[in-house]
Amino acid sequence: MSIPNFKFPTEVDFEKMERDEYAAAKNNKENMSYWLPKIETSNTRNKSSLKIPKTKTEKLDFNTIQWLRSDSYSKEAIQEFNNLLISKLGDFESGKTIFMKTGVFSNKFNFKDAIVHDRNNIGQQFLDIFYTSMCLGVPLIDEVVFRELIEDKEDRPKIYSGMPLHTEYRVFFDFDTNNVLGVSNYWHPEEMERYLSDNDKGVYLAHKDILLEEFNGLKDDVALEVAIWMNGVDTLEGKWSVDVMKNGNKIWIIDMARMQRSALVNRMEPVTIPEGYIMSNEE
Repeated sequence: MSIPNFKFPTEVDFEKMERDEYAAAKNNKENMSYWLPKIETSNTRNKSSLKIPKTKTEKLDFNTIQWLRSDSYSKEAIQEFNNLLISKLGDFESGKTIFMKTGVFSNKFNFKDAIVHDRNNIGQQFLDIFYTSMCLGVPLIDEVVFRELIEDKEDRPKIYSGMPLHTEYRVFFDFDTNNVLGVSNYWHPEEMERYLSDNDKGVYLAHKDILLEEFNGLKDDVALEVAIWMNGVDTLEGKWSVDVMKNGNKIWIIDMARMQRSALVNRMEPVTIPEGYIMSNEE
């Protein structure tokens, strides 16, 4: 049976679709280059004890993205891409191990891909991250993110091929009302026990009680620090999730996303924040 007026897409059609996707990627609000500069300019950030890792975001042009989405991964092409990333990285955190991701995806489930020890392998590592993002249906991105590596200060056990099990909080914040909506345990026991593989599950279960104790003991304090910081942000709108990680005696903002794009909304718990936490910005 023939379909009236049907035409198979041409190479021109496919390139137009790719260019349209590339253009749309620039407007993805989950891109770190979108939200990070907005929260960095908060006029109340100095009143909060939260920290942000040093970060450098770099855009990738259309031809590079087109190559990343292809299957033309010759050694020469990967080396050329490696040289490109090294040039974009410059002297950022020179001589140090760094953390790397796309604007929205780090492939935490294979955490070693995100940790760059040898910058001569940075192109292959990013290609591995990007390829996994395509396999998982992650929206197309147009940027690479280099970050200061937050070194483990607590000697925590690891899952996901090298990810330390630090206590993490997903705080939901409404920028329209400047209110915390609640907080979820990033390592919620029911979620972890359901989805972790056997080896990772064993590591998690051995450490679960410590994670729960820290989460319950500090969730109000963490939510307050997020509220203080985000109250001074006047360029974001709507409801967002703010991921916060405890490491030693410091707590770090490590990621953000719009609430409708975030997991663990169903695990949200109420928090108690004292009245009058919004302090004068003129002190």
